[in-house]
Amino acid sequence: MSMAARIHYEENIKHLPDIKNITYKTRYCKNLRYFRGRSHILYDPANAFFEYVPLKPAKSFTWVEITHCGGVNRGTYEKDVYWAYITPGSGVFMYTGKTAIRRHHRFYYPRKEIHYFKKMGFDTLQYTHVGDQPCGTNAIEIIDLRRPGTIICHSMLRSRNNKTCNCAYRKSRWAENPTSFSAQIGKNEEADPSKNVCAFCII
Repeated sequence: MSMAARIHYEENIKHLPDIKNITYKTRYCKNLRYFRGRSHILYDPANAFFEYVPLKPAKSFTWVEITHCGGVNRGTYEKDVYWAYITPGSGVFMYTGKTAIRRHHRFYYPRKEIHYFKKMGFDTLQYTHVGDQPCGTNAIEIIDLRRPGTIICHSMLRSRNNKTCNCAYRKSRWAENPTSFSAQIGKNEEADPSKNVCAFCII
C-alpha cells in the first residue's frame, strides 16, 4: 500500500482547514493530514491543497484520476510520454490500458525503462515509491507511454461519468505567481510560466 495525495480545489471547500505553507523543500510534514506542496511547484495546481490517503497502484484497463501540468521539459522528458500523478479528487481521468508497476526508478529520467516497457507493449508505467516529493512518498507517478506530455489535455482524457473532458487549464503553483519564488526555479525544466498549466475538466 502506498500513500497518495487527494486533491481539494479551494473553490469547492466552504471551510478551509488550517494548512501550513509547505514548500517543495520541506520534508517534515508526514504527520499532517492536510498540506500544500505535494510535489515540485511546477507540477501542483494552484489554489488547491492535498490530503494523505492510502492508495494502491491502478490496475490494467481501468480509469484513474490524475493531475498533469505542462509547459516544462518540452524538449526532453515530455516529448514522447505523458507524465502524471495518480490524484484522487482531480476529476481528470486517464485510461491505464496495459500497465506495468515498478517501485522506483534509479535515475531522475528512466529513459531505458520507458523504452523497454514501450517495446514490450505496455500502455502506461507506474512508480509507487519514488520518494522525491516534499512530504516523502505521497504520490504515485503514472506515465502514459502512448502520448506526449506537451499536449496538456489530450483527447483521451475523461471527466466524471465517463464523459469527454471539456478541457480547461489551471495554473501551477509556480505560474500563479512566479516572482514570489527563486529565480532559479524552472530553469532546469525549461519552464515557461505562461504555459505551465495543469489539465482540468469543466463539468
